[in-house]
Amino acid sequence: MPSWAIHLATTTKINKKININNKNIFLFGNILPDVLNGYVIKNISHIVPHREAHIEKAIQVGNHREYRYDLDGFYKNYHNKFSNPLILGYYTHLLTDYYWNNSTYGGRGIFDEDKKLIGLKMNNGEKYIAPIEILKKIKVNDFKIFSKHIYQSNMADIPKYDEKILEYAKEVTWLDIQKQDVLESIKYLDDMVINNGGVLEEENYKIFTEEEMNRKLDESVDFIYNKIKDEKIFK
Repeated sequence: MPSWAIHLATTTKINKKININNKNIFLFGNILPDVLNGYVIKNISHIVPHREAHIEKAIQVGNHREYRYDLDGFYKNYHNKFSNPLILGYYTHLLTDYYWNNSTYGGRGIFDEDKKLIGLKMNNGEKYIAPIEILKKIKVNDFKIFSKHIYQSNMADIPKYDEKILEYAKEVTWLDIQKQDVLESIKYLDDMVINNGGVLEEENYKIFTEEEMNRKLDESVDFIYNKIKDEKIFK
């Protein structure tokens, strides 16, 4: 999944293309599915498993089962609530995840006969075969490098605390987000901005280049914009 910096850079660009009734809360909605996973923010009220927060469903791939985002199911269940900028942001978060995961694994992945991911095509042309945990780490590191670029270049607006977030969050019943969760998330983002994305373990892109990442950022914005336009979310 893309980092919060990528999510917020995406949202910042989308905010310039469509008329959102509360852009700040829409921004926060775009990180909301990750807030309670226990990975990004440690001091949270409770854990909501990734699979539950990201509305995943099991599908058959080859001879094995995988879990994929149920975007159609989310749209079907909540499209009448998209006037709530937090829920609309939630939806665009899932669309952003879908785009980047598909672009990374679908575009650069190497699969075995059972359609299981076994490797990635690197930006130097090499094919790297490794366990999926290592492949995910390489992907995450590319995202961290790009995140640093986003923070240093002021490409992402950062949501600010607003009591209305908690009001809008009452409709996000499957998360039960609390005030401390919102405050801790915004504090984390403020710290990331101050520290320009923090210290990197590896400073060189492996899968993509920075030019490709910037291009994919714009492509993801177009993908999301066209998706919500086709679904007539905005008149």
